[in-house]
Amino acid sequence: QLADPIAALPGALARAVERMFKRPGQFFGVPDLASAAQMPRRTVYRYFEAVGLASPRLVVTGARVLRAYSYMREPGHSLMDVASKLGYSQQQLRRSMVELVGETPVRVRAAIDAERFVGMLALHLYPRASGPRGIGPARSDDDPPWAGSSSRGRDVLR
Repeated sequence: QLADPIAALPGALARAVERMFKRPGQFFGVPDLASAAQMPRRTVYRYFEAVGLASPRLVVTGARVLRAYSYMREPGHSLMDVASKLGYSQQQLRRSMVELVGETPVRVRAAIDAERFVGMLALHLYPRASGPRGIGPARSDDDPPWAGSSSRGRDVLR
């Protein structure tokens, strides 16, 4: 769901974002992402806005929350372990997860499957991907009537 807007970013920034989703524990904020892309933070914000992504801060947080989810689904990881692996306190992990998916880590672990979790997260990280009530592609009044969006791929990153 994020592959298309990430692919629309300039090469160095797209590669940095892909690295961030693979190794989110190495990215603690927008300065880390900007440094990996070798561009100023403000430029990162402009490119994210241009392709319809949420703020870089939310996307960095989203990468960490997505990795937290994958750790939480593995047996033997306490929430404290998960938070610690990503440089969070338990409270910070809780706050970030509630901000991005509207649920606490305890609730996510107990009741939310991977497809639903990724969908909830993607709606926050790529708001253009959903129209009213989360149905279909968003369209601006400036878009021509024939403008549409393909729904290629269901993965966050291909």
